[in-house]
Formats: sequence, structure tokens, C-alpha cells
Amino acid sequence: MKKATLFIISLVFSLAIFAEEEAPKKIDFTKLEIEYISNENILTETELEAYSKISKEFDEKHRTLKREIRKLEKSIKDITSNEEAEKVMYEIVDKKIAQENLEKEYLGMFLKEIPATKLIQVKAACKKFKGELFKNMHKAREKGEKKFSQPMR
Repeated sequence: MKKATLFIISLVFSLAIFAEEEAPKKIDFTKLEIEYISNENILTETELEAYSKISKEFDEKHRTLKREIRKLEKSIKDITSNEEAEKVMYEIVDKKIAQENLEKEYLGMFLKEIPATKLIQVKAACKKFKGELFKNMHKAREKGEKKFSQPMR
């Protein structure tokens, strides 16, 4: 009986360790984007640090609003009355307006720390980074690879 119990405990323990090793690591795209911007040499070190901090705050709040919008959009299919549908539609629009207001608020915060000309260059670099990232992801998927190369200079 003791041997069977020990065997089961060791089996469960070894499976847990094996499962941990096989789990794919989550990629921190924000960190990769900051590294990419750093390699573009657009911002000074202090500007990059300020951009990173503000960008992280903005991304978290923006992501939260996006999730709320998606949740509301998914709930539409279960609605049967016009009143409920109208209410949800107005909630979605309100959340989208909140996204735009958030963007405007954080633009002011960015401009306090970074000159507008540099901020435009950073936004262009972010767009280029995302384009290269998705292009590399699609190439990896076509080749059947699970990992993809990250865009870096």
C-alpha cells in the first residue's frame, strides 16, 4: 500500500514538472517594442525611460477597455429585447469614446516628456516593429514553426 501511494505521488509530481517544462513562455511584446525603439536611437535614455513607463500604463488601461468592448460585443448575440440591445450598443460606443479620451490624455503625458517630432518617429518605429513582427509570425506559421524570429536591428 505504501509503495503504491509513493508511486502515485511520484508520478503526479513528475507529470507536474514535465507539464511546467512543456508550457510555452509568454512573450513580452511591450519589452520587445521598447528594445526595438531603443535600437532605432530616436530617444535619449531618459526619454526612453519616460516613454516606457507612460506606454506601459497606457497599454494596460487601453487593453482593459478593449476587453470590456469585446465582452459587450460577445454579449450581443444573447440579447433578445430591443431595450437591452440599445443599452449594450450605447455602452460599446461609450467605451470606444473612453478609449479615444484615454489616448488624448496620454498624448499630453507623452508630449510633456518627449518632443512631438521624436514622438512621431517613435510611433512610426512602433508601427514598423509590429509590421515586421507579424510578417515574421506569418513566415514561421507557413514553415510550421512554433517560434518566430523577433524583429531587431
